[in-house]
Amino acid sequence: MTKPILECNGIAAGYVKGLNILQGVDLVVNEGEIVSIIGPNGAGKSTLLKAIMGLIKVSAGRFFINGIEKTNLSTHKIVMEGIGYVPQVANVFPSLTIEENLEIGSWSVKEIKKKQYKNL
Repeated sequence: MTKPILECNGIAAGYVKGLNILQGVDLVVNEGEIVSIIGPNGAGKSTLLKAIMGLIKVSAGRFFINGIEKTNLSTHKIVMEGIGYVPQVANVFPSLTIEENLEIGSWSVKEIKKKQYKNL
């Protein structure tokens, strides 16, 4: 049985205090899974990702990374957990390829440390 690497339980979040765009969102992403969040414009896809990334506050519910609660953790600490966010634009850095833009979005301090240890 695979274990969840990301688990959201009853997430509520929005951009204005008291006005939640997300209400009661549950999501489980297991190790090795590829998950796609789809829906029409304004459905809350980006809002969910921003809440997980700490870019907006979660007003209700909790989320876990590898079984440890990370609700409302600061964005830089979420990145250190290996979670990245690439905004929905053609290219964040127009001179780079799509792959290079995604690599930058997934870059974390952990990767730097891994490379440093390999060079010792």
